[in-house]
Amino acid sequence: MKKTLLSLGAGLMLTSLHAQNPGDLDLTFGIGGITVTDPYALTGEVYWNLNTLANDKIVKVGYSDDGNNKNLLVARFLADGAPDSTFATNGFLNVDLSLGGNEEARGFHELPNGKLLVTGYVQVLTGYDGFVMQVY
Repeated sequence: MKKTLLSLGAGLMLTSLHAQNPGDLDLTFGIGGITVTDPYALTGEVYWNLNTLANDKIVKVGYSDDGNNKNLLVARFLADGAPDSTFATNGFLNVDLSLGGNEEARGFHELPNGKLLVTGYVQVLTGYDGFVMQVY
């Protein structure tokens, strides 16, 4: 009987040490519950939109900024927060539309065939224009 109680007590203690409550960081995601990426040296990255795909991968869209120019950025991650190396270059697609100004991706939608429609804006000489592009 004593062995049973001791085993039960140890099991409860281990469960309480590893149990997570709503609002706690998920320690199985990234490092300590957080993923920070810096795919391009000497640039900053800002993401405006994030969502999960039907295959549980994570997509974020925004821009990279080298201080002179913003290029649209699409990043794809695995469910555990690691960059998806099968997408673009090590998980990051950086596109310069070369229309004379800055570009930012602001949203995306997953199509039934798995492709992504990405939308945002591009700066042109007379202001800003919207764009939509399709990505595998």
